[in-house]
Amino acid sequence: MRWRETYSGRMILAVWLIVGTSVFFAPVLAQTKADPQTLFRQGNEAYRAGRYEQAAQFYQQILAAGLESPAIYYNLGNCYYKLNQLGQAILYYRKAQRLNPSDRDIAFNLELARLKVIDRIELPEQFVLLAWWNRLVHRFSLNQLAWWLALGFAGTMVLLAIRLLVHRWRWRRLLGWLGTAGGILVVLIALLFWASWNAQAAQREGVILVESVTVHSAPDEQSTDLFVLHEGSEVRVQETRGHWSRIRLLDGKEGWVPDSSLGLI
Repeated sequence: MRWRETYSGRMILAVWLIVGTSVFFAPVLAQTKADPQTLFRQGNEAYRAGRYEQAAQFYQQILAAGLESPAIYYNLGNCYYKLNQLGQAILYYRKAQRLNPSDRDIAFNLELARLKVIDRIELPEQFVLLAWWNRLVHRFSLNQLAWWLALGFAGTMVLLAIRLLVHRWRWRRLLGWLGTAGGILVVLIALLFWASWNAQAAQREGVILVESVTVHSAPDEQSTDLFVLHEGSEVRVQETRGHWSRIRLLDGKEGWVPDSSLGLI
């Protein structure tokens, strides 16, 4: 498998749309040494020259200014992948995928990075329809679903309004069917939006950033050692207490790890 470095047109466009709004954030951006457009360009130039650590610093400055985009996270993931920092690479690929779940370059590089993770977690089998629904829920971003919901609702209302103005029965029946179909589609998108929003709000996810960490039975170094996780392992964060987080693996195993070993997505 060949690792992908391409910057997709959608991602580059998203960056320029984001940084184009930076004029409204002048007080924040004044704290940086350069504007986001310049930082992004310098990061790309440093990356192409093989200065991956310097490139990552440029991209991090953009994030520090309060701006984010799939392209910035994706580029950071590429930098850390080249620097052999597997945990950071997966963390930023996941952040990019959260904003743009349908991008193939992000998905490809994320899966390639996951192949290097030492821990292999066997997932319990799911009912076919449940597995399909879970994939669908994570397939689109909330922004995408919100746009589709708004457009679908507006389109349905327009169809029904036109139906009220048309006098021919044949056209009224056709518009009625189209309006009904549009209404059903809007309901399905609304359900998908609600499920996606709940999925993101109900669970926090993280990535192990250190080479290895011992998972404890309680938020205490003296508690029982349960198992060991390695860099790049992805977990769900169930609870935070002090400087500890209770994590859960996809196979159901749970335990506590220090916050310093974990990066939140």
